[in-house]
Amino acid sequence: MLNLYLSNDSSFLVLNGDILTNLNPIRLVDELDYNDDCIGSIAIVPLKSPYGIVYTNTNGRIEKFEEKLVLKDYFVNAGVYCFKPDIFDYLPDKGDIERASFPMFASKGRLKAVKYTEVFWKSVDTHKDLEEAEAMIKRT
Repeated sequence: MLNLYLSNDSSFLVLNGDILTNLNPIRLVDELDYNDDCIGSIAIVPLKSPYGIVYTNTNGRIEKFEEKLVLKDYFVNAGVYCFKPDIFDYLPDKGDIERASFPMFASKGRLKAVKYTEVFWKSVDTHKDLEEAEAMIKRT
């Protein structure tokens, strides 16, 4: 059983357990306005392509390769959130909040996005991700 003790007017932070990041979560707290109907704010980061990009010319000849670019016009959910206590009224009995509740909140305009463009962020979903993250940490 999970026991949480929050005041009715306190926002709180949530962090997915499968990420490494240095983003400042206080920006999420600052963006959440208690005078509007937003239920929470979500950190988003630019999408890093898991693949190399191949550039071709009009004749179909390859001009260059670029490995794992950051796609600056596309963002992904960074797995760091700030919520108002009302979120507990909408948590699913089964499944995760990202699939069960976020789409509904988004369709009603009740989620804010906070863009983090100059931060370290790494999702660790596979053994390969874990090896890459370990190598990154050793380099710093």
